[in-house]
Amino acid sequence: MLRFPDSIFTEGFTFVDDSTVCVLTWKEHTAYLINPWTMEILNELYLNTEGWGICNTGDYLAQSDGSSILRFRDISTFAVIDSVSVTLNGQPQSFLNELEYADGLILANQWGTDRILLINPASGIVERFITLGSVCPSSGGVLNGIALNNDGTLYCTGKNWPITLLLDL
Repeated sequence: MLRFPDSIFTEGFTFVDDSTVCVLTWKEHTAYLINPWTMEILNELYLNTEGWGICNTGDYLAQSDGSSILRFRDISTFAVIDSVSVTLNGQPQSFLNELEYADGLILANQWGTDRILLINPASGIVERFITLGSVCPSSGGVLNGIALNNDGTLYCTGKNWPITLLLDL
């Protein structure tokens, strides 16, 4: 079992390949590459931003830091190779949090809202969004986590949520 010190707040998570996962830290500006089978830390990489979310598109890793910018990182070197500003109707969309990749789009839950944005990675334009206001728990919690299953089921949860929602994309 791998346990980080309580002072390290881990946030984003994605598989880099079959033998490596990437875990981001929120404020420490660090990405940990970990063998998921042995839980050995393979590498510790410095980020020049906070780590909020990360996903593997197959070609690169897309990373969010709470701003409206998505950074695209080389899968092998983790170097930033490109970035894009995420906009909806021409307005920057900040608080991009947990990321997933499906059908050529990057999905991002938008911290502090009940929305999941579906973003064109080439342009940064939000092509559509899913609003979960009618199904979000009224417990005062916030949408904070999304995960996509291989069958297209989107799992949504959050801080102080008593349930996990299952949505079909």
